[in-house]
Amino acid sequence: MCTCTGGTVTLAQGSWQDELAGLSVAVARNQTVANILQRVVDLAETVLYDCVGASVTVIEQGQPATAAWTQRVALDLDRVQYRADDGPCLQAARTSEVVRFEAGDLRWPAYEAAARERGISHSLSVPLVVAEVTIGALNLYSEVPHGLDAGADELAASLVAEQGAIAIATAHAFATERSMALSLQRSLLIDELPTVAGYELAVRYRPASARAQVGGDWYDALVLPGGALAVTVGDVAGHGIEAAALMGQLRTGLRAYALEGQDAATCMALLSRLFEARPDSGPQIATACLGLVDPVTGMGRLASAGHLPSAVRNPDGTVHFIGIQGAPLLGVNATGVFEDDFFALEPGSALVLYTDGLIEDRTRTLNDGLATLASTLADATGSAEQICDQLVTGLLGSRSQDDDVALLVLTRHDDTPDP
Repeated sequence: MCTCTGGTVTLAQGSWQDELAGLSVAVARNQTVANILQRVVDLAETVLYDCVGASVTVIEQGQPATAAWTQRVALDLDRVQYRADDGPCLQAARTSEVVRFEAGDLRWPAYEAAARERGISHSLSVPLVVAEVTIGALNLYSEVPHGLDAGADELAASLVAEQGAIAIATAHAFATERSMALSLQRSLLIDELPTVAGYELAVRYRPASARAQVGGDWYDALVLPGGALAVTVGDVAGHGIEAAALMGQLRTGLRAYALEGQDAATCMALLSRLFEARPDSGPQIATACLGLVDPVTGMGRLASAGHLPSAVRNPDGTVHFIGIQGAPLLGVNATGVFEDDFFALEPGSALVLYTDGLIEDRTRTLNDGLATLASTLADATGSAEQICDQLVTGLLGSRSQDDDVALLVLTRHDDTPDP
């Protein structure tokens, strides 16, 4: 807050500066640009004692628009300037300079008349500038004679505008990076699942809720030359374009090893060596699991590299986990031992592979997440697509995700004839 003494503004220490610093926190907490702009104008109106309305003008594709405002008078006066294509807020945005107005200033006749009609005697427009690029202006309006005239007013408004512009630019950068990473990641995932007689495949991918948090989760499925079905999920720790790119390398490598006819454990060992030999020697963590299923017999084997256990639901509704031998993470131990875990998919059963975002969050432990997965899967019914939906609803609901989620479900039809 602030106090007014003899026509000058004295800024109180502590509270408003804390709010100012909070704009950067808002970006980290996944606030939208619209929300950040609203916080900017709310803060400006609070900080400046004589301010009766605040707004933010943004220039998009050469056209001005009011992105946030506190009082209707601010929006109305902004629009008067847009229609006239002239006024303090437009001059501030176009010249990157602070622009003051007071009653009787005839540089902008239409704006002066509209301000007088609404009882506004003074205004202050401060450019929003990031890296020498002006993206708009913060506009403040006052009914008080000599309102917003003090040097402290301009200082406070400039500080709010500066921090607001940085927050807006950061939010845009996060959104751009996230969009690029998501596009890269999805381009590396398969577009169409293979068709296998007597079986059904379904997948789900849900990116993390936070901006720029798209990571390296993946799923894959392919029919091998001998007729076996290979299914896999994996997770590269970290987020952004680098994680998505590394995910693509690992997915491609694992495909190549499976197509060569290697068993699941050997594929994991080779993938671990590939990960360790990558050109980027920086620290990174990745996990993966691979299941190979004979569609004729339903017999399968699964190997894991530090990945969470996969789940098998039997025809009677019981659930058990496979791939729990505790093999090392990818690239951690070149001589590490990877083992196959054998399982059977009987008619009416389902195999579920997933990444940790499905079961882990800040509110429950890993064991609780596995228990919830088991109970949800035990109660799930219908096709592979329906089971996917039930697992996503049961384990994620509408909560904000801290991590990406990749989920793959393989079901064997009830009417599959026994071999």
